[in-house]
Amino acid sequence: MSKKTYLVVLIALLSVILAGCMPARQTTDQGLTVERKVDESLYHLTIKISSEVDSYSQIHGSLSGAMFNGFGSMSGAIWQDGKGLVRGELLDLSPSVSFAKIGDEIVVKTTDFKIVALWANDTVHLTCTADYEPICSMRTTDGGDVVAGNCEDNWEFDYCRMRGLEPSTNTENPVPTE
Repeated sequence: MSKKTYLVVLIALLSVILAGCMPARQTTDQGLTVERKVDESLYHLTIKISSEVDSYSQIHGSLSGAMFNGFGSMSGAIWQDGKGLVRGELLDLSPSVSFAKIGDEIVVKTTDFKIVALWANDTVHLTCTADYEPICSMRTTDGGDVVAGNCEDNWEFDYCRMRGLEPSTNTENPVPTE
C-alpha cells in the first residue's frame, strides 16, 4: 500500500473515531440542534382523571372500488393515529422524578387509544417514558447561522400505555370525557 493511500485510510479512520466521540444530537420543536438527553427508565404512574381526555389525530386511509355494468364494490380501511392527552392528579409514581411529585396536577401524552374511554374521576395506571423536550432561545452567529442560545431542560411523560383501570365509584352521574 502506498504512503498516500495509507494516509487517506488513516485520516478516514480517525474521522470516524472522532465523530463517534461527539455527543448525540436532537432537534428541538424550534428546529434547533442541541445535545440529546435520554432517560432509559420506565415510569409507573397512577393518575386520578380530573378532566376531559383530549386527543388529536389524523385520519389515514385508503379506499378502492370498481364498477362494472352498474354493479360495483368498494373496500378499504380507515384508522386513527395520534396521541391523547390525560390530565389528572398524580397519586403514585415509581421511580421518582425531579419534574413531578405525588399530588401534582399533571398532563401526560399517551399513544393508547383506550384512554378516550375514561371518565372524570377514574383512576388509571400507566407505564410511560420520560421525554426530553428542551426549550431554547435562539441566537445568530457571526456567520449568520441561527443556533440554540440558552436552553432550559424540560422533561415530560410521553408514550404512556394503560396498564390498569379503577373505575369511578360515582355511578349515579358518571361524567364521560368525550
